Amino acid sequence: MKNNKKKTTGIIHGVFDVIHVGHINYFKEAKSKVDKLIVSVTSDRYVNKGPGKPIFNLKKRIDVLSSIKYIDKIIESDYPTAIQNIRKIKPDLYIKGKDYKNLDKDVGKNLLLEKKEVEKYGGKILFTNSELHSSSALANNVFNYLNEDIKKILEKLDKNNFIEKFNLLLKNKINKKILVIGEPILDIIRFVKPSGKSNKNNIIATQFIFEEITAGGTLLPLKLLNLFCNDVSLLVPIKKQNVKIIKNHTNKKVKLKIINSENNLIKKIRYVDEYNLAPLFQSNKNEKDTLTKLEIEKISNFLKKKQNQYDHIIFFNYGYLYENKEFKKILNKVSNKLIINIQSNSYNFGYNLADQFSKGDIISMDESEFRLLVKNKNKELKILIKENLNIFKKFKILIITQGKLGAFIIFKGKINFIPSIFKPKIDSTGSGDIFLTTFAACKIFKKFSIIETSILSHLCAGLHANTLGNRFNLNAPILKKTLDSILK
Repeated sequence: MKNNKKKTTGIIHGVFDVIHVGHINYFKEAKSKVDKLIVSVTSDRYVNKGPGKPIFNLKKRIDVLSSIKYIDKIIESDYPTAIQNIRKIKPDLYIKGKDYKNLDKDVGKNLLLEKKEVEKYGGKILFTNSELHSSSALANNVFNYLNEDIKKILEKLDKNNFIEKFNLLLKNKINKKILVIGEPILDIIRFVKPSGKSNKNNIIATQFIFEEITAGGTLLPLKLLNLFCNDVSLLVPIKKQNVKIIKNHTNKKVKLKIINSENNLIKKIRYVDEYNLAPLFQSNKNEKDTLTKLEIEKISNFLKKKQNQYDHIIFFNYGYLYENKEFKKILNKVSNKLIINIQSNSYNFGYNLADQFSKGDIISMDESEFRLLVKNKNKELKILIKENLNIFKKFKILIITQGKLGAFIIFKGKINFIPSIFKPKIDSTGSGDIFLTTFAACKIFKKFSIIETSILSHLCAGLHANTLGNRFNLNAPILKKTLDSILK
């Protein structure tokens, strides 16, 4: 007798980087619900679980999945979600693990979109009951992508509470008015192919391949602030013809407070080996531009009149246009809402020191900037901080970053050292700005402890340091997945 019963199809979607017993039980239960089980595997470029992930490339992940008897077919998903493959297969069931059951925690709303897509074709979403195991925990411990010291700190946290607070920040955002001050900068990466030493000169000849323009200076932290805050403004003295460029690199929600100026945009041009991304050379433009007396007057008047409209003022002090005593006096008068990041670079190294500000909410600098200020090159940093706390006694929080090592956070007289999270690092450009921006947002949000705030700041800065230049790609789903991953 012929069996006319319709055969059912189910889809499972994921990265499947480190296959373990939890996966096998998951596949087994999923297969028991359908006649044909299809596994959709995320391509390498859309894996967003932190630096060094995926551990295994797509081909190797598919090879392992092919050996599992419960799986009937494997397809690649070269998209951020499973939507395209659901649309193609039109499965009866879209099958997820029980840890995805609470759709309220779906910050990126991708699962909700996938659920709607499968229901569009008469299918439904199904959650399995098999025992959970964490691939991320295995990867963190076995493959050792996290710094050892940070693991000890993470173990002491109330992880569920931490994640809930972070989800709340991403969902509700901060309803405070924030003014950002500092130069917008264009970071230009020119990819070249070295062709060898010149025959006549002692220089390396290169072939130009292509150019990429990314947002630097204040344009970079503005992108991150948009993820956390509802009301952000940028005070910017600029030529009228450059306003369009600024707008192209900022979210439409950012309110631009334009001061007409004759200054050009600062451009930092890096030449990078296209093959291994090694930086070869950098040239900078328009670093010597200054503000006229009239332009400083306009900026000062703006701050005097509008300061009460803002809850917080974040000043990214790159040591270019704003090296003016009158401007600093105005900032010192709004110290109760002032957050400052001091930046040294090749142009101002040794001149842009933190003692030009007398008090404020938060002040941040890196180790070399702090050592220049206290005139000590060799003493152990923690001892040096203890000996010089008096300099910053009128700031609520002092941050001294140490790049890949971590950061000292001084709060209420206590010196906390929080190590960085990730070991891999490609490029530290802009990471200090990302760290301070995240720290400021978390502090303003008021629900995180100093340790939690520092961890989130390291997380964002670490993700940024694992991309070349200022190719900003942080969004709510990436941040949530990475935080989930390191807390496993």
